[in-house]
Amino acid sequence: MRKCYESDISQERFKEIEALLRGVLYLLRTGCQWRFLPRKFSKWQTVYAWFAKWSQPDEQGISLLEHALKNQVGAARTRHSSPFVHLVFLALLPGRS
Repeated sequence: MRKCYESDISQERFKEIEALLRGVLYLLRTGCQWRFLPRKFSKWQTVYAWFAKWSQPDEQGISLLEHALKNQVGAARTRHSSPFVHLVFLALLPGRS
């Protein structure tokens, strides 16, 4: 049996966070306006609120979103990690919520 960790979240919560991140990535990729974000990504206000939260720089001046996007580039090179898992992990670190 797998050991439980403090950072464990439910599948439902992971899917919520993944949908929000996909909404942010869609917006960044297409350049659409917030109000025209397709509903499959959740309400635009919710996606925007999380985008604003994830865009705040940490002590080193790097935002959580930037960490995740850099990881996505690395994942594309190695094909061994997921930007969604990385973002969820970083979002759950103490002092990041």
